[in-house]
Amino acid sequence: MNSTEPRPLPNAADKATLKAIANKVILACPGLQDVAHEIASDLLKQHGIPHLDPDHIYFHRFDAAQSSTKTFTGWEHIHAKPSESTTLTQLVIHRFRATDQDNADLLDLYGGFYTAGPDATNFNETNEVRLHGNDVLKSFWAIDFSTLYTDRLTAFWHDSGTDFRTLAKCNFLIKAVQARDKRQLSDEDFQFVTQQVMGPISWPVSLQYLQAEHPGTDSIRTLDVAGYVATNALRFVAPKGRQIVYLPGDTNAFQVLETATDMHYWILQRMNREEAREAFMTHFSLTDRQNITENITDLMNQLVSTWGKYDHHLINQKNQLILGDAFSWLRDSTEAAMFDEAALSLTSNSDLRKKLWIGYLSAGMKIFSPMAVVGWPIALPVIG
Repeated sequence: MNSTEPRPLPNAADKATLKAIANKVILACPGLQDVAHEIASDLLKQHGIPHLDPDHIYFHRFDAAQSSTKTFTGWEHIHAKPSESTTLTQLVIHRFRATDQDNADLLDLYGGFYTAGPDATNFNETNEVRLHGNDVLKSFWAIDFSTLYTDRLTAFWHDSGTDFRTLAKCNFLIKAVQARDKRQLSDEDFQFVTQQVMGPISWPVSLQYLQAEHPGTDSIRTLDVAGYVATNALRFVAPKGRQIVYLPGDTNAFQVLETATDMHYWILQRMNREEAREAFMTHFSLTDRQNITENITDLMNQLVSTWGKYDHHLINQKNQLILGDAFSWLRDSTEAAMFDEAALSLTSNSDLRKKLWIGYLSAGMKIFSPMAVVGWPIALPVIG
């Protein structure tokens, strides 16, 4: 079908079902920040503070404190800059330090909850939130947010994985049609990319068609930069080397690159400026984003120097085939990326227990190390 020809609309029942599926998936999808905000809000309600947004409540740490009869905690921090700050929402995710567990009584002395951010200089009864650090710490143990969130994530993918895949396929087709209508994809490009992942399209598109899996071809590859593989991008390689990249969620979801040099330059443009790089990095796992950020100067130097030499080995060096249904791959890689984010970001009760025991064992080794030097038989009289 040419882009100028009208496309028959899907039947009303399919359209209504698809809309219901989309609403269900969107509402059920447990974003890490959203769930943490929900739990933090519930915690505030439990402590009689229902009117404040946990994104605008800060837990600050200080190096010193002054006693005060006016504050909730009995301490204030005047003409002071916090040594460390985080929002209550972020604190739900990352938890208090392992060392705080045995020194919870000091959380009110050297820390506190405030509505004023880290740029303020006075922290007292004028901006405090009436929470005791020790009470919040105990609540975190009871909540065990890491387990709660992981359970929600597991349930979501179990219950909604198939629907997520259907929506991913629907979104691809919508974006492809829009790109063709805007002439960002030619008619030939449109036919090429849709044929690879969907096979022939019969208009109007039915819900059954969107739900069906289609075996992909060897033209469908991953996108990678210096070996870091994007988790939610598709790359289509035409027989003569022309490449089309699909980036779901981007304003211009399809990018057409005529040559390997064009691909390299496009990557450089996405990586060179911080704002563009942050948007591009959303297509990679949190682990890879952190590694790229830590090594960005060296990576950019390599990308620039190799581009100047027409050396493109850093771009798509893995060149992995996406085997099977492309939208099933998008679903599975997105699921893996969400669990990766959770594993890196969250601190569970079990993690804290391990850190506490490591601390106890380290302290024990310091006590017993002199005895280890002389050996247990000789050491026994020392403690006897």
